[in-house]
Amino acid sequence: MKEDGKVKLVYLILYWILLIACIIIFSPLIILGFLLYFIFMIIPSPIERKIYKKSSYFKKFDVKYRVGIIYDFRYKLYEKLLKNYENVKSYNLDNYSTIILIYKEKIFIIVADYEIYFDKENEKWKIDHFEYDDLPIKEETCDEHLEFIPSDLNEYLYHELDINCINYENKKLIVLADYYALEGSLKQAKEDERFLIYKNDKSLFKKLDSIFKEE
Repeated sequence: MKEDGKVKLVYLILYWILLIACIIIFSPLIILGFLLYFIFMIIPSPIERKIYKKSSYFKKFDVKYRVGIIYDFRYKLYEKLLKNYENVKSYNLDNYSTIILIYKEKIFIIVADYEIYFDKENEKWKIDHFEYDDLPIKEETCDEHLEFIPSDLNEYLYHELDINCINYENKKLIVLADYYALEGSLKQAKEDERFLIYKNDKSLFKKLDSIFKEE
């Protein structure tokens, strides 16, 4: 029994020695981590907040400020493009529901928050859903029965139009999809006339800008 007690004591001493050694070794890295966080997150906040409070996006939607919001896709979409086109009607730029733009007889649905893929076995387009906490999800809908989110892309698109009370009769539906989110289904997307594919935010804004200008 005495031997067992000695062994436990040795292990306990070794444990504390290793713990102290780890603290000594990794403490500079921990301090560096806090320092980098302070430099890149805390210091820019007042400047970023000032920029945001003066933005057209804030004046229109009154979305509460959070760190990094001026780099958010919805913020950039409005600031760099949509604020210049009053004749383009937009939906869900102030929340994380699907972004919808209406211009003349065209409806643009930007599937920026989900992954789209072509199910070769069933020959159908599908969509994967992710949850976001930074902005609220749209709560008010036209149809109280549409509480689920379909995995079939076609059903999903019309589901989004319905909950936003959009009349899509005699309108052309265009799906704006990220090039990299379509990996594995890019060939099928290029063959589908509904898709308008973009590689980054800049290319998307450029494509939309040319459409809104020409028409």
